[in-house]
Amino acid sequence: MTPIPPRILKRVLEKCGYRMIDGDNVCWLMESNGQILVIPQTMELVPEDVLEGILGPAEITAERFMQLIAQVEADEVGPASAFAN
Repeated sequence: MTPIPPRILKRVLEKCGYRMIDGDNVCWLMESNGQILVIPQTMELVPEDVLEGILGPAEITAERFMQLIAQVEADEVGPASAFAN
């Protein structure tokens, strides 16, 4: 699993049904079905061990995680590419 920016992790979790319930300059709290995850946002990239600690309780497999990252990245690049040329 490759470290990713916190905002990408947040978007991946949103695609899995999590919603932000609180946040500050240090972390975001996200919730789904009573399960709360803490997403650190002070680091440039969320390290692998932290990702594993978040994805395990969220029951997101590594394969599904990679698919979701690709979707999030495509969502971010998609509209901009329409203006290329």
